[in-house]
Amino acid sequence: MMKLSSHKISSEKWREMTQKEQLLNLAAELARVSAAINRYGAEDRMAKQAGERALDLIDLILDDARWQEQSLNWRYLRDVVAASYLGRVDSVVTNFFSNWLITRSDISGNPARHQR
Repeated sequence: MMKLSSHKISSEKWREMTQKEQLLNLAAELARVSAAINRYGAEDRMAKQAGERALDLIDLILDDARWQEQSLNWRYLRDVVAASYLGRVDSVVTNFFSNWLITRSDISGNPARHQR
């Protein structure tokens, strides 16, 4: 059984993290969303909780000035996660974004500059 944390990070603590740490935290949460949907279905409590945490992290990114140049991308991702939360997106999509975020976190320098 997958264990989920109910821990909620403060915006101050979030801003202290490097952008790489932020991306990897979000990637991990999206991986939990994908795994929970695959294992239990989109309506399961664990999938919903992981989706809520992913949405919270995206909101923290949207509030972080370092990501403002990419706010449209983050809003798009938020819409995808919200749709997944509502059971309208296959877990493949959240898995794709999880892997994409991990890849982005490995780019040397400021990942915000390497927008696609």
